[in-house]
Amino acid sequence: MWSLYIRFLLTELTKKSSRKLCDKSQAVNWVPLGGLLSFRPKAQSTDEDGAFTCATRTRHTVEIVALTRIALCRAALLLMTFQHAADEVKLSAELYSTWVDVLCHVGQVDAVPTAFCHGLGQHPSSVMLWLVRLRFITTTNRVVDEVTAVIEQALNSVEEKESYPLWELALCWAKLHSPDYVDVLLKKGVLKCPEVSVPLKKDYLDWVLFSKDVHSMREIYKSLSGSEPLSIEFFQTYISLEKSQAKPSIKRIKQTYEDAVQHYGSNSVELWLDYIKMEMTHPKGKPQEAGQIHWRAMKTLNGELIEKFVTLYTLLQTGHL
Repeated sequence: MWSLYIRFLLTELTKKSSRKLCDKSQAVNWVPLGGLLSFRPKAQSTDEDGAFTCATRTRHTVEIVALTRIALCRAALLLMTFQHAADEVKLSAELYSTWVDVLCHVGQVDAVPTAFCHGLGQHPSSVMLWLVRLRFITTTNRVVDEVTAVIEQALNSVEEKESYPLWELALCWAKLHSPDYVDVLLKKGVLKCPEVSVPLKKDYLDWVLFSKDVHSMREIYKSLSGSEPLSIEFFQTYISLEKSQAKPSIKRIKQTYEDAVQHYGSNSVELWLDYIKMEMTHPKGKPQEAGQIHWRAMKTLNGELIEKFVTLYTLLQTGHL
């Protein structure tokens, strides 16, 4: 019952008002904004000199204030209902998230921790609620230790397989506010389950090159490439980063292609084609080895991919790929 009533109040709060204003020109536009309503005066009539008349300005001011009060009263009723409902029943994680959203939009930021307390007390492993809490604290709290404490609490509270969005948000914040914590997160993250470790491994390469140097990135690649699970994107990221260097190491690039085809050569046509293209176009490549790579691809690819590979290889040879 509480959930239905809350949804009804939300509908009332966000729908366009049908209230008639003092004149028939509808002097105010109702503009949905983050679940609430803001008010924007329409173009208003002017006198012959192009200036708003005093009477016009006064009338519109009164109308806007009246409409604002209506919305605020509805918002106050909605917030009171949220509080009563949370005290009596278990609301959905989605409604707790909406409660926080409404509090933020009406400026009652001090009440947000109470909503989180209710919501996470009822749904301690909800990824959605922890995401909302992390977004809130990373935008309102400048104390690094306090933010990192909440991040750690969030990561320890949810199912590991579902936690990647939290890692992603935490890393985005840490890159701006606590670079040392980025290293801490990445070192822990690459040891987690595949749903977390696989995407973080390629992120680790990017971060080390950005924050340190290419030699450190190569060491990280060497360490991570021997640790399953991996992804084709991990190898592609490293190849791209090597190619972006002022003096790219063709030896390292070739070895990375070899590492990649060892893992994914049976099901990736594009990987073989990229390898061949590199040999044909790189200033230090060996075009004469393209034929040997082609032969290996034909022997390695799954049967249903052979025709696709032959077609694309022909396009590559004729300069159409």
